[in-house]
Amino acid sequence: MSLPTSYLDQLPGCFGKSDHVFAGSPESKLQARALLSDLLKSDYALNDLVTEMENYLKSLSLSRYHITTQSLKAKNLETYW
Repeated sequence: MSLPTSYLDQLPGCFGKSDHVFAGSPESKLQARALLSDLLKSDYALNDLVTEMENYLKSLSLSRYHITTQSLKAKNLETYW
């Protein structure tokens, strides 16, 4: 299921501007927490978000290793609460 634009617009703020690490700074962690919280209240699945994350990171021409690492980090929800 494709995520609505409102989620996709928030996604870049969940990553560091230079290192592209998911929730790696206090600001990006707050953004990630808000996005994941909204997602959990919706009809969308975490896997939908992870797919869009991977597409976003691919659009930045990042390595497959980095994309996989950040996807796994996003799936570890206990990190954000």
